[in-house]
Amino acid sequence: MKKSLPATSIVLSLLLCAGCTTHRVHQFRTFANAGMKYSDAVFALTEATANTAIEANSSTLIYSRDYWSYEIREKKYLQLTKSLTGLLEELRAFRTHTKLLQAYFKNLSLLAETDAPSSIGHETENLVQSMQHLGGQLEQATSVKTFMGSAAKLIVANYKQKALEQELRKHANILERELELQRAYLQALAEGMLSDSEYLREMRQTKIVSSYVEDGALDENWANERRDLLKAETTIDILVSATTAARNLKATFVSLVENNVQPGDFDALFSSIDEIIAFLETARSHKNP
Repeated sequence: MKKSLPATSIVLSLLLCAGCTTHRVHQFRTFANAGMKYSDAVFALTEATANTAIEANSSTLIYSRDYWSYEIREKKYLQLTKSLTGLLEELRAFRTHTKLLQAYFKNLSLLAETDAPSSIGHETENLVQSMQHLGGQLEQATSVKTFMGSAAKLIVANYKQKALEQELRKHANILERELELQRAYLQALAEGMLSDSEYLREMRQTKIVSSYVEDGALDENWANERRDLLKAETTIDILVSATTAARNLKATFVSLVENNVQPGDFDALFSSIDEIIAFLETARSHKNP
């Protein structure tokens, strides 16, 4: 004859189960907040990157103008403008991809709630399809393909919220790829922007040195310009931090899906996102003292 469990044991088990569910819901909320904060940082980062690219492109045109004959100036201008326009279009596409991710993070948090609207599942399906389509276009770039890591087969944990579990079983592996694309694109962008960033720094350094060496009074802003050059955080520094944040975002998502989040995972994620924001604020303060 089986012994029945004491009422206190049953109550305790129910409380533990409820506590576990609450903890998971909290984790998804925390991840959604991190994802939205990451997205906002990437929006600002891509704007700064676009400005750096435009500045480098224009500086090349200005510096080289006197060395190009009249006959080839138009050709060179069109070539450089076409290249710049392509990069700016790519950055806009990446921003859209990031915006779709941001919306997905929010929906994922809602799916963890017991009273999530039934329409969330349909919205999430549309978001994933749009994200996958746009991600496929971004991945066509040779530089991005070079940095894409291999796919990981995720083992989705069991969840009390069946709508959440169903969503993760259906799309978790796709999202892992889209998050990997974010990391790979940012790494490729850092590599591609390296020459532009170094070129701009060299041009500013040349201007500061020339102003000092030439006869006559120094411009009243000379000291400030020299200080800003020496202290400035480059676009490359910010992109490297963003690459780390994207890597942490993907790693935390994988751990969350497999119900294997460690105590320090969210700390590392938020810390890497805060680093992007700090770099951007420092760069902005040097441009607007």
